[in-house]
Amino acid sequence: MPDSITPRQAALWFATKGYPVLPLHSITESNTCTCGKSGCQSPGKHPYAEFTPHGVKDAITDVDTVRAWFDERYWLNYGVATDALDLVQAAKLTTNNSLTPLVVLDNARSPDQIRPLLPHSRGCAVLVTSRDDMPGLVARDGASRMALDLLNEAEAELVERPLTPLAHTA
Repeated sequence: MPDSITPRQAALWFATKGYPVLPLHSITESNTCTCGKSGCQSPGKHPYAEFTPHGVKDAITDVDTVRAWFDERYWLNYGVATDALDLVQAAKLTTNNSLTPLVVLDNARSPDQIRPLLPHSRGCAVLVTSRDDMPGLVARDGASRMALDLLNEAEAELVERPLTPLAHTA
């Protein structure tokens, strides 16, 4: 695997491994979403409806179709339908390419629910949100607990911004 990969290469890799992928909008060189909507709430992270009108429900593993998407729109980003995603494999792919994966497990009910989903790869960050204190996760798995209050308006706006806008070029 090369040191850096393009979204096309990554999408094809996931598709060949049997993980359904879908085309997403991307971020332009001027840090705006390719959808063209000013104030887009999810820049570079929402489905490209021309190819997948039903969003994640249209995710596929057909590599010829994935190639056709990127042949027609070289700037596309990609998404993986995570119900079928092996997080350990995803962590290996990203860490082998100098990226730090972040696995977000939202609204967890119990440590037993999330333990099977925890990657065991070094260099992979995991964020678990829960209404429970998760004392078992802290005690047995070495997690750190961080109590958070509601975000104020300025903090909420910061969270909505992309962390690292990327410009994809051919």
